Amino acid sequence: MVELYSQLGASGAERGELKTLMETTYCLQRKTINATPAPSIEDLKNKWPFLFVQKCLYSHFELLTDIPILRRMEQTIEERGKLLVEFFKMKATSEEVKALSIGEHNEVAPHIIQLLMAHFKEKTDALILQTEETATAADVERIPGLPASPRLIILGVSLGSIPKEDRSPAEGR
Repeated sequence: MVELYSQLGASGAERGELKTLMETTYCLQRKTINATPAPSIEDLKNKWPFLFVQKCLYSHFELLTDIPILRRMEQTIEERGKLLVEFFKMKATSEEVKALSIGEHNEVAPHIIQLLMAHFKEKTDALILQTEETATAADVERIPGLPASPRLIILGVSLGSIPKEDRSPAEGR
């Protein structure tokens, strides 16, 4: 698995035979994850690098729980997110929340993130890193003082204007 990852990188997760290989080695993955003492994340990344690729992580979770996590999360955000938006419209907790609650918003998820950050008085840059529209992953890696914690990386536009299919979380260093 490690050798395959070193040859193909994260894009190897798109290959059909890798999905089969990940399913075949599922028991070994679980044995490694559940070992006593528990392995560090770094050890897991070294032994099972594809587990840290979004597609494989979702697949592993679905094998473990029989829940298609991505679809479930999207569905839950749409359903429960509307309740949160309505709550903040009725009971705005600050002027910023009130301003964000005005008008229609096409996408629920980015709107919820903005509302919750305003409600908890979190700074936008604590979660969102905005870069030039043409920035590559390598450009982002070279940003001075890039925090170690995960960020949503927004290329040249605001969070609400990004099409759903173009959004993905990014890990810190």
